[in-house]
Amino acid sequence: MIDANLGISAITLDRVAAALHLGPRTLQRRLAAEGTSLRALLDQVRHARATRLLAQPGPQVGLVAQLLGYTDPTAFRQAWRG
Repeated sequence: MIDANLGISAITLDRVAAALHLGPRTLQRRLAAEGTSLRALLDQVRHARATRLLAQPGPQVGLVAQLLGYTDPTAFRQAWRG
């Protein structure tokens, strides 16, 4: 769900939970039981996609940021460095 909607619509706990037919709190508990969170999963998907996009010749940071769902290229740069 995260990968399919990244850069198209906001990835929120409520939306992911609804797509999985779960309540938001139930999804949080299940992710916590697996030792992760929605934020961590989102960061993993973004990092993997950014790695693929930036490996291609001539990608522009602004376009990559947009494709990853960042509203600001600066936020993407900071996340990438982190």
